[in-house]
Amino acid sequence: MATTAAPETDEHGETQSLPTVTPFISANAPPSNAWRQSITLTAKKTKDSIAHVSSIRVPNIEKYSTSVHGLGETPYIAVGCASESNNLFIVENLSPPKLNASKTPETTGLKTRSAFSVPDPIFKLSFSGNLLLTAGPNARLQLFKIDLAEIGNRGKGLEHAFDCKLNSGKLSDVKVAPPGTRVASVRVHDAELMPVSQGTVSPKFLALEGRKVFIWDIEGQKVVSSEMISFDQLMCASWSPHQPYGSLMAVSGVDHHLSVLDARLMGMDTDKSVVWKVERAHGGKSHAAITAVKFNPFIPHWLASAGEDSVVRLWDLRYLKNPAAKIEGHYQGLQSMAWSTTHAEILLTGSNDCTARAWSFDSSIITPIKSSQSLFIGSPSTEWGDPEFRSFATASKTDLVKRDAGIPDGSFCVGAKMIADVTAYSGPVVSLAASTNHLDTFFTLSSIGELSAITLRPELFQTTSPHRFDPSENPIEHSIETAVFSRNLTSAFEKVIQLSKTSLAERRTVGKNEKKMIDLCTAKLKVDPASWAVANQGGVSMAGSLRKIVGPWKEEGKEGGKEMVDRFRLDLENATYHIPPGFGDMRQWYSLIPGKTKTELELVILRYNTLVDVSKRNYENVLKAEEAICRSIVSEPLIMEPDFLKILVECVLPNDFIRGLSMGYNMAQTVDRSTPPQTTSRFPHLTGLISLLLFPSVFEPATWIMDPSNLERKWSDGRGPRMRQTWVRGFLDESARLAAIQKSVAEGHSKKSIRVTGISAADVALIEEDRKRGAAIEQLMADAKAVLKMVQIEIQVAKLLAQHSQNEDIADELIRIVSATETAAASDRRKSGAVLTHESALLHKVTISATTNRLFMDALLLKFRFEEYFLICHDFCINYQPYEFPSSILRHAETTAIPKLQSYIDACYAKATDHVAEAVQIAEKASSQPNSVVGQSMTVGIKPLRDGLNMVVKIGLTLSQLMEMKGIFDKDAVELSARCLSALNQMLATLFGSMFKVLEQMDRMFGKLGTAGAYARDAASVANEELKTICKAYSKPSEAKTRATGAIIASATGANAKDSCSGAVFMEEVFSNMEKLGKISRPQV
Repeated sequence: MATTAAPETDEHGETQSLPTVTPFISANAPPSNAWRQSITLTAKKTKDSIAHVSSIRVPNIEKYSTSVHGLGETPYIAVGCASESNNLFIVENLSPPKLNASKTPETTGLKTRSAFSVPDPIFKLSFSGNLLLTAGPNARLQLFKIDLAEIGNRGKGLEHAFDCKLNSGKLSDVKVAPPGTRVASVRVHDAELMPVSQGTVSPKFLALEGRKVFIWDIEGQKVVSSEMISFDQLMCASWSPHQPYGSLMAVSGVDHHLSVLDARLMGMDTDKSVVWKVERAHGGKSHAAITAVKFNPFIPHWLASAGEDSVVRLWDLRYLKNPAAKIEGHYQGLQSMAWSTTHAEILLTGSNDCTARAWSFDSSIITPIKSSQSLFIGSPSTEWGDPEFRSFATASKTDLVKRDAGIPDGSFCVGAKMIADVTAYSGPVVSLAASTNHLDTFFTLSSIGELSAITLRPELFQTTSPHRFDPSENPIEHSIETAVFSRNLTSAFEKVIQLSKTSLAERRTVGKNEKKMIDLCTAKLKVDPASWAVANQGGVSMAGSLRKIVGPWKEEGKEGGKEMVDRFRLDLENATYHIPPGFGDMRQWYSLIPGKTKTELELVILRYNTLVDVSKRNYENVLKAEEAICRSIVSEPLIMEPDFLKILVECVLPNDFIRGLSMGYNMAQTVDRSTPPQTTSRFPHLTGLISLLLFPSVFEPATWIMDPSNLERKWSDGRGPRMRQTWVRGFLDESARLAAIQKSVAEGHSKKSIRVTGISAADVALIEEDRKRGAAIEQLMADAKAVLKMVQIEIQVAKLLAQHSQNEDIADELIRIVSATETAAASDRRKSGAVLTHESALLHKVTISATTNRLFMDALLLKFRFEEYFLICHDFCINYQPYEFPSSILRHAETTAIPKLQSYIDACYAKATDHVAEAVQIAEKASSQPNSVVGQSMTVGIKPLRDGLNMVVKIGLTLSQLMEMKGIFDKDAVELSARCLSALNQMLATLFGSMFKVLEQMDRMFGKLGTAGAYARDAASVANEELKTICKAYSKPSEAKTRATGAIIASATGANAKDSCSGAVFMEEVFSNMEKLGKISRPQV
């Protein structure tokens, strides 16, 4: 639409009256205005502008303006004029970097800051980093250094570096132009600094003079290569802004041939440097010169050319001969064009018809490659009279790809729609530039110095935005699409964050369309140079030979046709709908987004990408994300919620058990530490994660309580972590199955209907056990420090078992690890062997890990610390009596501990027997009666029996007290305890029998020797007193309780009753033998 220019200001920024200017008179009569009415959005419909235009006239007396260029990521603009003095102006754009929808900013417009007189008239400007290059007459260019901090101050910030002379610059040295070509000239028609990475200095620039292209080395201040590539005047050239920098450049001119050169091959010969060429690219009968060439800033293989035929052609360098797209929207020649720095599909054109128009290439528009007067009847490049053409214009992308008929090869290409039209110029629009500091803004310059800043308003993009989601069904997704296309990334990011949090609130791991919206908001990486190839069919060189492919550019050799158009439409649609590739490298646009919003979106993306890795079982990538996730837990706990953390650990544990434990511990610790003071802790919500880290726990059902681990047989070879990984994998599979069942139950099934639908009673029982386990662990979560210590122990134990150490070393270290965590009172009680009642508080609760607890007990057995072992059994049976772990422990005691204890007792018996036999031999060899030496030897011999007896009684007393506690054991546990006591009773009988035999032997040997006869009495007294001390804590149950216990044992053991023993029976045996000892210890009267 036409927009009125803003008031003019002079070089000091003051408002001035515009001088009367003779209107530019076109050589061709303009068409009717009917086509302008087809613009997508008009002011009549919206009552708002679709473009905001600020204008100023630069104070150049000659009114011979030639070039405009933005000064990087600053609000300043350089304007060049072809006058001898007062020929360079610095203008500031006062508008904010981004316009808000439906709101004109308070501060807007353009203001002249400085006017400079620099050497030579200026025909072209180029800026990079802090360098400003001007192209002038006589083959000369000037290079300036700009202080971006000072350039806004009047007369400051510009320093002349040096002038560059391409050749002699004398017209007399130029050959006379051949017939049919332009008049020879020594003017530098175009020049451009080589693009480089952000923050680096451009080392070279290209320049066009006559029929040659030159490469100038800035540091060496000399021409390093040059090549003649045309029979006529070269008019325009442009570097590719894509990597590898300083490689491709596009060059064209009067001969309307379009060439792409590899600058690295220049200086050899034209056959090698020209890697892509289309002859008569803007040819036809008019032989129109090409006046501008520009690579797309996002898609490296898109190259646009504009010419005096008033047509823009867009070429896909992967193909030859035909353009992929075309714009026909001016009625006089084009002077300049500029790609948008925010949208891959938007291009601004400036023409001799005194207009600047913004265009959007549209994959739904198909137009004939060859222009025809009969086609210019509606909106240019959108519709025409032939029904066959119209069918292609209305076909969808999918239809065109799938349809067999397709597009006739070489006949059609993609068109564009006009989205903005600025006609407030009194002279031809000679130069355009896209702003790299103001969003969706272009700078235009007319030949008489009319400078405008055209900003495409958000309303335009909101109305023309492409959509794949229906606003009624997916309102958030639809609004995200609009915001992304409008490049209102703050709004888009906030909505994606909202979408993610909504899914979390609904207990869904990932939102319904979260992946698509994240992809939509994520800028793709720059197109990899290795992912595409320049097409070439051996373009004829000036020497007439076929070009041989050299360098990095591969040959595809495909002419543009249906395949090219179909491929281009797909690329165009993706580039239009999504944020274009490489957009993320433009820091100036992302700097407009609040830091908090960017951080939150990064967390949403991190969360999503990690879940993708989980789904692919790429646990290594999950581990790499650990540090970032822990940081995210602190900054955005709602996104890094407990279920998500558990899923990550579920992925790692079955593959790398130790690192999975460490990751879970670090995340849980971060959750605990990140809870602000005076707020409710989030740690209890990690019940599921802790359950997994400590699996199998003492609360697990029998399914997961494995057989006794036996340290000697299973763990000393370092297989521990691998075995745990296998267990965890099975547990996760079963958990997933039960979760599906629970979901089915939650959807409204009753217990009766569960059975009907095939869900077994066993599964119902497992679900109930799972619920009980979760409730038990949840009770522990209030003490985060204790729970984290349990996980820490688990990590230490797993690392220990992975070291392939000897069993003895493993046992010592296991005991050290667990003992370091016990309370001092519990440790002392365990080491002393003191027996506690059910009401005692010093129970063993170091960890709820069933594996670590079993291993700890294995280690105690390996070190012959039987009393501590059975005290731990006692504690487990009391602490976890509602669960199946006590039965597992008692089974371990029966199958592993009791046999080991029996071996130990046998060793004590053997040791005692050896001592007594030795004493008897000494006595028999002595010539006199046994002396004190023999007596002491006998006393030493009886000590192993006494120690073994004390141990058996302590252990038996521990088990006896457990059996007397009502409701502690189930039937299985009662039977196991009774069998253990029966075995202990047999050991007891053996030890007492051996002791009495030794005492009897001592009495026979020393009984008639006066004071020496006290050896037997003393030994019996010591043994009796030790047993009294041990049994002091035992209170004999009532006769009724004894009978009740016996009945329980009888019921539990059944046919095995003969192999069982109750605590009362065991203690009765102890007290009976203590009476015998008492009699022996009393002196005879």
